[in-house]
Formats: sequence, C-alpha cells, structure tokens
Amino acid sequence: MNTAHIESRIQEMPLSFIRARHMVRAINFNYVNQLVHTIKRLGVKAFPLATTPEGVLFGGNHRFEAFMRLGLEKCWMHIYQPTSIDREAIELNEATEELLPMSFVDHAELIWRKLDAGQTQQQAAQDLGWSRDKIKDLASLQRITSEAWSLIGETFHKVTPRQAEQGSPDFGESSPFTVGLLQVIVPLQPEQQLELVQALAEGKIQKGKFKTLAQNYRARNEAADWIRQQLAGTGMIDRCLAEVAKGIYDAEWQTTQGPGAKLQKLADSAREEWERKNSITLIHGDFYQRIREVADGCVDLILTDPPYNIARENAFKLAGRSEIDQDFGEWDKHDRAIFISQFDAWAREFQRILDENGSGYVFTSDRYISHLREALERAGFKVKATLIWHKTNPGTQVVKTNFKSAVEYLLFFTKGEACHAFNWQGENEMHNCISLPICGGAERLTDAKGNTLHPTQKPLALLRHFLEISSHPGDMVFDGFMGVGSTARAARDMGRKFIGIEQDASFFEAAQRRMSDV
Repeated sequence: MNTAHIESRIQEMPLSFIRARHMVRAINFNYVNQLVHTIKRLGVKAFPLATTPEGVLFGGNHRFEAFMRLGLEKCWMHIYQPTSIDREAIELNEATEELLPMSFVDHAELIWRKLDAGQTQQQAAQDLGWSRDKIKDLASLQRITSEAWSLIGETFHKVTPRQAEQGSPDFGESSPFTVGLLQVIVPLQPEQQLELVQALAEGKIQKGKFKTLAQNYRARNEAADWIRQQLAGTGMIDRCLAEVAKGIYDAEWQTTQGPGAKLQKLADSAREEWERKNSITLIHGDFYQRIREVADGCVDLILTDPPYNIARENAFKLAGRSEIDQDFGEWDKHDRAIFISQFDAWAREFQRILDENGSGYVFTSDRYISHLREALERAGFKVKATLIWHKTNPGTQVVKTNFKSAVEYLLFFTKGEACHAFNWQGENEMHNCISLPICGGAERLTDAKGNTLHPTQKPLALLRHFLEISSHPGDMVFDGFMGVGSTARAARDMGRKFIGIEQDASFFEAAQRRMSDV
C-alpha cells in the first residue's frame, strides 16, 4: 500500500464526517448483509474506513453501508490524503475486504467510469499504476451487453449469510470468466454474447466449448457482413443470410480467413438468379417524368429510337394490297420548334444517367439529325459517327415523283474519350452503313385484328449488331422510348440488363407480354 501521505491519523469519528464517497466498484448488497453479521461478531473497531481529510470516503464503501444498517453513529476512520485515490482505494479494498475480493469486473467498471468522464486510457493507466494494455483490455469489455455483464458479475458475488455466521462464507464455485476468455465475445452480437455467457455461467458448456462457439459466431457474423456487401442492391440477402446462420460456412471462413469457394458460390448463384429475374425493368409513363427514377451513372449503353416527328395523315389504297397508312399516331406528331427543343432535355438526361465510360446510339431522321447532333454536343457528348441503316426491303413507294426512302439514321456518341466499350467486328462488319431487312414475319407484332401494332418496330438483328459492338454481358442498356420492347428483348437475349420507358399503353402492354417469360 502506498504510504506517502500528507497527514495520517486513526480516530473515532461520526459517520456524518463522510461528505462524499468515491466508488471503486458497485455495492454488492449480499456482501453488505454478510458484513452486518461479521461486525456484530467482531466489533466495529476491526473495520475502519479510509477517508481524506475533506471527508471523502475512498476505502470501505461496503463497511459504510453495513454501519448505516446497524444504525451506528460513529466508527473508526483512517484519515489521510492518498497520492492517487483510485489506486489507494483498490489496494485498501483488496487488503481489507478479503471476504469480497476485487475482481476484474470491479476494475473494468472503474475504467469505464473514468473513460466516460473524459479520461484517456493513458491517463487512467497513470492514475492506477497499471499498464496501458491492461486498461485497453478492460475498456474493451464495455462492448459486452449489459445483461451478459450482469451475469458475469453475479458469478463473483455469491454470499450465503447462514454459512457466514459459521465463519466460513461461501461464494459458490470460482467464476469461470476471465478477461482473456471474454475477449472472444466482444465482437459478437448482443444476443450471441448473452447466450454464451448464460451457458457458461450455468455450467452447460465448458471454457473450451465457449471459446469454440464464440469463434464460430464471429466467423458467421463476418461471413454475413461479406454477403451483405456482395449482394447489396439485390433481394437475395435475407435468403443467403439464413443459409449462413446455419453455420455451414463457419469452418471454411476460419480456415481461409475470408470467403472460401462454397460461400463464393452461394453469393454468385444468388446474384445470377437475381439478375435473371430482375435484370429487365419496364417503366410505363412519360419519359420526362419517369426518367428521374433512373439513377445517375447507372447506364452503360443508350440504344433508343425516339419519335421522328414525320407522321402524316395520309393513307393510300392500292389494288390487291393492304392500305398504306403514314399516320403513325399522335406520339409522332409535334410542333417542329417544340420537338427540336426537346432534344436538349433528352441529351441532359442521357448525360446524367450514362456511366463515365458509356456510349449511345439514337435513331433519327434526316430532317433533325443536325439539331440532335448539336444538342448532344451541347450536353458534353462527343458525336463520333453518323450511321445509316439501309433497309433492303422498304415498303412500296406510292408517289412516283421522288426517290424511294430506304434508310434511317443513327448518331453514335460517347461520354468519355477512349474507355467506352467498342468490340471491333472486322473490316467488312464495321462499315457505317448496315444493310438489313425491316421487321417482318413472326417478329412483327400485331394487334388482336392482325394489324401491325407498331409501325416503326426495329428488327432484332439491327439492335443486336449495336449491342454486340458497344456493350458487354451484364452491362445496363437504356431505351427511353421503348415502344414494344425490341431493345429489351435483344438485350435480354444477349445477357444484358435493361431499363426502358414507354408512354403508350398498348405498346407498353405488348412489351410486357413480350418479356413475360422474364
């Protein structure tokens, strides 16, 4: 015990001299009852208190409680000024309260109070004369849930007054817990900590099993965190966590110090299943409203066929043939100036949703190609090429005073300079003019009466050509004017993900039916 005091005297003093109490550990009232019996038998003089000259009690809190219960007005006090109250109080308790020795539970709670009051671990170590590592280990135990900690403390504080009267107090079996043993449950979840502490306290498991189960839980928790990271944004997390909770992957995680082959397979198969079922998103509504639901930078390739604003209210009846109607619908009729002004809105949204290394193709007519190009460039895109689709079987030319329309145009643009996907197909395949027939046969969608459903439905072969060149499997493809879902179908068939928007209800329903097996 430290004996460097400013003053030191032992004398009988009134209990009222105690004006404040320095708590080193929580009061154990079972032990207070024990002390009452012992003091009656041995006398109050055998149990002096330790106080400062200012009346701060720092040694003998349990004795003080016992004196109060006995109704005493005076007791003997050792009055002096310790160099360190915390250190002195611990030494006094360990030296004089032999019936209730100080445990690491008491020490840990003292450390917690000091840290909660603003002390650093280094300051606490200096106050108590302990090593920094000891302070660190005891401080870490504060992460154990309060319910489990209470059970741990109870294993140190079992007193039987009847046996105490016979002079041999019984504290039950020695506590199975140690600081080192409890370190293994510090990282665990509260319910896991409580389960293991209860099992060990009740003797249902031994220390070796306690440590093994704790290590298994830790591996399970780390594996669960890994699963959450791997499957973020999917709906497969809960199902995989249920598998991890069975303990199937505990040993593998501990052996490999991370995800092993079995756990990786679980995550991969779950993601593949999710992407198969959820890789196609069809959105019904106005482009300018619903485009806001598409996240920034989530698209790898834009492949879209907006309205051309070329519909005319003309119909031609030819002998022996179906009527030729050039009125595509209200969706392709706009005031010219208003229609051109929309190009900037398209380009701004394309710029927002496209990945930094993304690219795009947008169909247009010769009437508007220059306006659309300028809008894309104003938005920051680099227009790299003007492409031509040569339709090898265009419809009949009714008016014989002009050239037959057999081409449509696309602008190819990129957001970045050189990192966009571009899979060179060979000299003969990379012309800026592609010749393919228009959509027909079983591929052409019709309504209930057998009439063409969408007058400008693009052939899948054409769309697949651009998907092959400018995307990779797993990439996200976007079509803001989806029509009957041709780009969606091509993307799905080629292992790409897809987001599409369509305003016309009949076209949207057709796209849904077309993708109904997804």
